[in-house]
Amino acid sequence: MTGIYLLKKIKDMNRADHKDLLNLSGILMDQKMNAEALEILESLKTKLQTKKNVLKDLEACLMMFHSLKRDDITILVELVETRIEMKKWERALILLKKLVSQDRKNISFLKRLAFVYKNMDDIKNYIKTFRVIANLYSEQGNLVYRNIYYHKILKHLPNDIEALSVLNMDDQLRENIDNKIENTDSKIKMMDI
Repeated sequence: MTGIYLLKKIKDMNRADHKDLLNLSGILMDQKMNAEALEILESLKTKLQTKKNVLKDLEACLMMFHSLKRDDITILVELVETRIEMKKWERALILLKKLVSQDRKNISFLKRLAFVYKNMDDIKNYIKTFRVIANLYSEQGNLVYRNIYYHKILKHLPNDIEALSVLNMDDQLRENIDNKIENTDSKIKMMDI
């Protein structure tokens, strides 16, 4: 309790820095004084979002905030964006998967998920996410954006049959199918006939 008293006095004198306020919030949370901790975290979050080179402190603040307000999606989104800015791809991915599992049709979450996969050089999941986005746009009747995402798939997989079919690229599709048929014909042995 003495520590809380001293940290509150430092805060009241406007001498507390980010670390002091984070420590005070942590102590208050340990003492189940969550309302007071939330008040400090809210003001600290606002200050940290306007300053540069404090991403680590902002991440810590948002993590504490999230532990107190688990149902607040905006805090989780802010935490994801902070981790992306910090280039902590794996940690952002964990939270993005959680967000996507809660709202599977949220295209913004899926686009950020694809962005993280791309930065992690996970092209397989990057393309898989683009397919989900394209299908969601198709369900919405937004064929322009659906086609954009299928074209993005073709940039990485130029022979993708699904994308070629959806985009009505019949000549390329026919050529790809003909090539596959020829390749299988050459592997047939006399015993197979």
